[in-house]
Amino acid sequence: MTTGPVSQHTPPPPPTTRPWSPRQARWLLRKPEVKLTPAQQAYIQQLGLVCPDIVVAQGLIVAFTQLVRKRDNAAFCPWLTAAQESGLPKLIEFTKSIVRDRASVEAALTYRW
Repeated sequence: MTTGPVSQHTPPPPPTTRPWSPRQARWLLRKPEVKLTPAQQAYIQQLGLVCPDIVVAQGLIVAFTQLVRKRDNAAFCPWLTAAQESGLPKLIEFTKSIVRDRASVEAALTYRW
């Protein structure tokens, strides 16, 4: 039996994407995943590798946007808890402002204007 050098397979590097401006990245992170192009998904994946908090923030931002658009008051309390427990300072600060004006937020999610 002959043994040769062991072939080591290294995964291919992730696809390179062009850098986005902070404003563009912020816009991109607000889009639901189903509306992202493959290049946009790759960019978010790369951001997530550099900073895993971005993935957490994206999920919470998209969920909040959806619950406001759908006026889903039942999803509000679970979202608020998840955002408060996220450990992300900007989201925690945002939840504090929502809690201060909670009655107005819940009314906006419940009633048509």
